[in-house]
Amino acid sequence: MSVKYNVLIVEDEGLIANYIKGIIEEHEFICTGIAVSYDDAISILKSTKVDIILLDINLLGEKTGVDLAEEINKKYQIPFLYLTSYSDNDTINDLKKTNPEGYLSKPVNPVDIVTSLSIVCKKLFQKVTIAIGKKTYNINLNELLYISSDHIYLEVYYTSKKDVIRYSLQSILETLPENFLIRINRSIAINPQKIIGVNGNKLCLENSEEFKVSDKYKNVIQQHLSLI
Repeated sequence: MSVKYNVLIVEDEGLIANYIKGIIEEHEFICTGIAVSYDDAISILKSTKVDIILLDINLLGEKTGVDLAEEINKKYQIPFLYLTSYSDNDTINDLKKTNPEGYLSKPVNPVDIVTSLSIVCKKLFQKVTIAIGKKTYNINLNELLYISSDHIYLEVYYTSKKDVIRYSLQSILETLPENFLIRINRSIAINPQKIIGVNGNKLCLENSEEFKVSDKYKNVIQQHLSLI
Protein backbone atom coordinates (compact mmCIF):
# COMPACT_ATOMS: atom_id res chain seq x y z
CA MET A 1 0.00 0.00 0.00
CA SER A 2 1.48 3.31 -1.03
CA VAL A 3 1.30 6.54 0.92
CA LYS A 4 -1.89 8.53 0.32
CA TYR A 5 -1.46 12.24 -0.35
CA ASN A 6 -4.09 14.90 0.36
CA VAL A 7 -4.82 17.09 -2.66
CA LEU A 8 -6.71 20.37 -2.60
CA ILE A 9 -8.30 21.23 -5.96
CA VAL A 10 -8.75 24.96 -6.52
CA GLU A 11 -10.87 25.27 -9.64
CA ASP A 12 -13.91 27.45 -10.27
CA GLU A 13 -15.48 25.17 -12.90
CA GLY A 14 -17.37 22.45 -11.07
CA LEU A 15 -17.36 19.90 -13.89
CA ILE A 16 -13.60 20.15 -14.29
CA ALA A 17 -12.97 20.04 -10.55
CA ASN A 18 -15.09 16.91 -10.08
CA TYR A 19 -13.53 15.30 -13.15
CA ILE A 20 -10.07 15.83 -11.63
CA LYS A 21 -11.30 14.56 -8.27
CA GLY A 22 -12.44 11.32 -9.88
CA ILE A 23 -9.12 10.87 -11.66
CA ILE A 24 -6.87 11.37 -8.65
CA GLU A 25 -8.99 9.26 -6.30
CA GLU A 26 -8.47 6.26 -8.60
CA HIS A 27 -4.81 6.46 -7.69
CA GLU A 28 -2.73 7.29 -4.57
CA PHE A 29 -4.47 10.56 -3.76
CA ILE A 30 -7.28 11.83 -1.57
CA CYS A 31 -9.25 14.93 -2.57
CA THR A 32 -9.27 16.88 0.66
CA GLY A 33 -11.51 19.59 -0.75
CA ILE A 34 -12.61 21.60 -3.79
CA ALA A 35 -12.37 25.40 -3.66
CA VAL A 36 -13.79 27.79 -6.24
CA SER A 37 -12.28 31.00 -4.87
CA TYR A 38 -9.35 32.40 -2.92
CA ASP A 39 -11.43 32.61 0.27
CA ASP A 40 -12.71 29.04 -0.11
CA ALA A 41 -9.16 27.77 -0.48
CA ILE A 42 -7.87 29.68 2.55
CA SER A 43 -10.74 28.34 4.65
CA ILE A 44 -9.84 24.76 3.69
CA LEU A 45 -6.14 25.33 4.29
CA LYS A 46 -6.87 26.63 7.79
CA SER A 47 -8.93 23.60 8.78
CA THR A 48 -7.70 20.66 6.71
CA LYS A 49 -4.43 18.82 6.17
CA VAL A 50 -3.23 19.41 2.60
CA ASP A 51 -0.08 17.92 1.05
CA ILE A 52 -0.29 19.38 -2.46
CA ILE A 53 -2.54 21.78 -4.37
CA LEU A 54 -3.86 21.84 -7.95
CA LEU A 55 -4.37 25.54 -8.61
CA ASP A 56 -6.29 27.18 -11.43
CA ILE A 57 -5.28 30.73 -12.33
CA ASN A 58 -8.81 32.08 -12.84
CA LEU A 59 -11.01 31.87 -9.74
CA LEU A 60 -14.33 33.30 -8.63
CA GLY A 61 -13.99 36.70 -6.99
CA GLU A 62 -11.39 39.43 -7.28
CA LYS A 63 -8.33 37.42 -6.27
CA THR A 64 -6.66 35.02 -8.69
CA GLY A 65 -4.76 31.79 -8.38
CA VAL A 66 -1.55 33.80 -8.47
CA ASP A 67 -2.71 35.74 -5.41
CA LEU A 68 -3.43 32.45 -3.68
CA ALA A 69 -0.03 31.07 -4.67
CA GLU A 70 1.68 34.05 -3.03
CA GLU A 71 -0.31 33.48 0.18
CA ILE A 72 0.49 29.76 0.11
CA ASN A 73 4.20 30.54 -0.17
CA LYS A 74 4.00 33.07 2.64
CA LYS A 75 1.99 31.15 5.23
CA TYR A 76 1.63 27.49 4.29
CA GLN A 77 4.66 26.39 2.24
CA ILE A 78 2.60 23.72 0.48
CA PRO A 79 3.69 22.64 -3.02
CA PHE A 80 1.29 23.42 -5.87
CA LEU A 81 0.83 22.77 -9.56
CA TYR A 82 -0.89 25.32 -11.77
CA LEU A 83 -3.83 24.40 -13.98
CA THR A 84 -3.81 26.76 -16.92
CA SER A 85 -5.00 27.21 -20.50
CA TYR A 86 -2.46 30.00 -21.00
CA SER A 87 0.83 29.30 -22.73
CA ASP A 88 2.12 32.75 -23.65
CA ASN A 89 5.55 33.75 -22.34
CA ASP A 90 4.34 36.70 -20.27
CA THR A 91 1.87 34.58 -18.30
CA ILE A 92 4.33 31.74 -17.79
CA ASN A 93 7.00 34.18 -16.59
CA ASP A 94 4.54 35.66 -14.07
CA LEU A 95 3.67 32.18 -12.83
CA LYS A 96 7.32 31.23 -12.46
CA LYS A 97 7.78 34.02 -9.91
CA THR A 98 5.55 32.10 -7.46
CA ASN A 99 7.73 28.96 -7.65
CA PRO A 100 5.20 26.30 -8.63
CA GLU A 101 6.22 22.67 -8.84
CA GLY A 102 4.92 22.60 -12.40
CA TYR A 103 2.12 23.35 -14.83
CA LEU A 104 -0.75 21.29 -16.20
CA SER A 105 -2.37 22.44 -19.42
CA LYS A 106 -6.10 22.58 -19.96
CA PRO A 107 -7.97 20.63 -21.13
CA VAL A 108 -6.63 18.36 -18.43
CA ASN A 109 -5.13 15.00 -19.35
CA PRO A 110 -5.63 12.19 -16.77
CA VAL A 111 -2.16 10.73 -17.32
CA ASP A 112 -0.50 14.14 -16.97
CA ILE A 113 -2.33 14.87 -13.71
CA VAL A 114 -1.52 11.56 -12.04
CA THR A 115 2.07 11.49 -13.30
CA SER A 116 2.82 15.08 -12.26
CA LEU A 117 1.29 14.65 -8.80
CA SER A 118 3.15 11.38 -8.28
CA ILE A 119 6.51 12.84 -9.30
CA VAL A 120 6.15 15.88 -7.05
CA CYS A 121 4.90 13.91 -4.04
CA LYS A 122 7.54 11.21 -4.31
CA LYS A 123 10.25 13.86 -4.62
CA LEU A 124 9.04 16.02 -1.76
CA PHE A 125 7.67 13.50 0.71
CA GLN A 126 10.10 10.60 0.65
CA LYS A 127 12.13 12.91 2.87
CA VAL A 128 10.18 15.06 5.31
CA THR A 129 11.68 17.73 7.54
CA ILE A 130 9.84 18.54 10.75
CA ALA A 131 10.67 21.26 13.24
CA ILE A 132 10.27 20.51 16.94
CA GLY A 133 11.27 23.35 19.19
CA LYS A 134 14.68 24.61 18.08
CA LYS A 135 15.61 21.35 16.33
CA THR A 136 14.77 19.97 12.91
CA TYR A 137 14.59 16.29 12.02
CA ASN A 138 14.79 14.70 8.59
CA ILE A 139 12.61 11.63 8.22
CA ASN A 140 13.42 9.43 5.23
CA LEU A 141 10.61 7.06 4.28
CA ASN A 142 13.00 4.83 2.35
CA GLU A 143 14.95 4.13 5.55
CA LEU A 144 12.25 4.44 8.21
CA LEU A 145 11.02 1.18 9.79
CA TYR A 146 8.83 2.28 12.68
CA ILE A 147 8.37 4.77 15.51
CA SER A 148 7.87 3.72 19.13
CA SER A 149 6.45 5.98 21.82
CA ASP A 150 8.18 5.93 25.20
CA HIS A 151 6.42 8.36 27.57
CA ILE A 152 7.25 11.87 26.27
CA TYR A 153 9.83 10.63 23.75
CA LEU A 154 9.71 8.90 20.39
CA GLU A 155 12.26 6.34 19.30
CA VAL A 156 12.56 6.54 15.50
CA TYR A 157 14.01 3.34 14.04
CA TYR A 158 15.68 3.32 10.63
CA THR A 159 17.41 0.49 8.83
CA SER A 160 20.80 1.67 10.06
CA LYS A 161 20.21 4.03 13.01
CA LYS A 162 17.86 5.22 15.72
CA ASP A 163 16.83 8.78 16.62
CA VAL A 164 15.16 9.97 19.81
CA ILE A 165 12.69 12.86 19.55
CA ARG A 166 10.79 14.65 22.31
CA TYR A 167 7.35 14.57 20.69
CA SER A 168 4.07 12.64 20.89
CA LEU A 169 3.19 9.84 18.52
CA GLN A 170 -0.15 11.42 17.65
CA SER A 171 1.53 14.74 16.85
CA ILE A 172 4.04 13.21 14.47
CA LEU A 173 1.32 11.21 12.73
CA GLU A 174 -0.61 14.42 12.16
CA THR A 175 2.51 16.16 10.85
CA LEU A 176 3.50 13.52 8.29
CA PRO A 177 1.60 12.83 5.04
CA GLU A 178 -1.36 10.50 5.50
CA ASN A 179 -0.38 6.80 5.59
CA PHE A 180 3.32 7.71 5.76
CA LEU A 181 3.05 5.70 8.99
CA ILE A 182 0.23 3.44 10.18
CA ARG A 183 -0.48 2.96 13.86
CA ILE A 184 -0.69 -0.70 14.94
CA ASN A 185 -1.12 -0.28 18.71
CA ARG A 186 -1.08 2.44 21.34
CA SER A 187 2.69 2.99 21.21
CA ILE A 188 3.91 1.93 17.76
CA ALA A 189 3.41 3.17 14.20
CA ILE A 190 5.04 1.34 11.31
CA ASN A 191 6.07 2.20 7.75
CA PRO A 192 3.64 0.11 5.66
CA GLN A 193 6.21 -0.17 2.88
CA LYS A 194 8.43 -2.22 5.20
CA ILE A 195 5.89 -4.96 5.97
CA ILE A 196 6.94 -8.40 4.70
CA GLY A 197 4.23 -10.51 6.28
CA VAL A 198 1.30 -10.88 8.63
CA ASN A 199 0.41 -13.89 10.78
CA GLY A 200 -2.77 -13.48 12.77
CA ASN A 201 -2.33 -10.46 15.01
CA LYS A 202 1.41 -10.35 14.40
CA LEU A 203 3.06 -8.20 11.80
CA CYS A 204 6.65 -8.65 10.57
CA LEU A 205 8.88 -5.94 9.11
CA GLU A 206 11.80 -6.39 6.74
CA ASN A 207 14.30 -6.26 9.63
CA SER A 208 12.61 -9.43 10.99
CA GLU A 209 11.08 -7.63 14.00
CA GLU A 210 7.56 -8.71 14.90
CA PHE A 211 4.85 -6.56 16.45
CA LYS A 212 1.44 -7.27 17.89
CA VAL A 213 -1.44 -5.48 16.21
CA SER A 214 -4.13 -4.46 18.68
CA ASP A 215 -7.78 -5.09 17.83
CA LYS A 216 -8.42 -1.34 17.87
CA TYR A 217 -6.13 -0.78 14.86
CA LYS A 218 -6.59 -4.08 13.03
CA ASN A 219 -9.49 -2.81 10.92
CA VAL A 220 -7.50 0.28 9.95
CA ILE A 221 -4.68 -1.89 8.67
CA GLN A 222 -7.16 -4.10 6.83
CA GLN A 223 -8.55 -1.04 5.13
CA HIS A 224 -5.15 0.37 4.12
CA LEU A 225 -3.15 -2.77 3.39
CA SER A 226 -5.70 -5.51 2.59
CA LEU A 227 -3.33 -7.88 4.36
CA ILE A 228 -4.81 -8.73 7.75
